[in-house]
Amino acid sequence: MKYLEQLNRVRRFLKRVETLHRTSAPWRSDENKRLEYEDMLWAFFQNCWHLKDWIKNDLDAPNELRHGLEKALESGSYIPLCADLANRNKHLSLRINRRNGKLQARFTITVGGPLRILHRYQVIYGDGDSLGALDVARGAVEEWEKLINSHGRSI
Repeated sequence: MKYLEQLNRVRRFLKRVETLHRTSAPWRSDENKRLEYEDMLWAFFQNCWHLKDWIKNDLDAPNELRHGLEKALESGSYIPLCADLANRNKHLSLRINRRNGKLQARFTITVGGPLRILHRYQVIYGDGDSLGALDVARGAVEEWEKLINSHGRSI
């Protein structure tokens, strides 16, 4: 089933983001490392959201999963965030968002002492609530795995 190839790709992107998070991006002021981390986050969100298209177009995917996907995604909390982030990145702005309020990805820099800069990527809702971008990424992978498992495919 080809959609499982995309799921595995999403998992690999998550591992890359986690590795960059641990080893470089959050704690160093190196601009290239920061940009690499940011690019990897955007690539994760895009690939994560596009898993939906892989499932819908894979004729070998379980019919219940393919045909019930849109409805199942409505109850998710992290995958719709990935959709908004991916579409915002692709189109520069959002015409339709899947969450209440305006969603934006915001990059904040906090000075944590002499020569120490903390890079934080947050997903900010219109009401001001926020989640860490890495938390959103991890949550989205968990949601995809539960959704696929709930439709008879053990992964």
